[in-house]
Amino acid sequence: MSRLSQSAALALIARSIAEIVGPASEAYRDILKAAQSGQLVDVLLAQAAFDALPGALRHRIADRVAELSAERDEKS
Repeated sequence: MSRLSQSAALALIARSIAEIVGPASEAYRDILKAAQSGQLVDVLLAQAAFDALPGALRHRIADRVAELSAERDEKS
């Protein structure tokens, strides 16, 4: 897996959350904002929103992020 910038990694997480939880979720909005701004306060809020998700959802999101990252690496 290639190394991603913080904003690229957050964008992959946001995309995965949108697919699994939905784009209306607080976690999606907070992580997308952090990806776009790069501001520490936004990153911390995004982390808190992600951490507030149930464990099973976090694992599904992590698996999807890994899939998207692998697809990205294959295209590179």
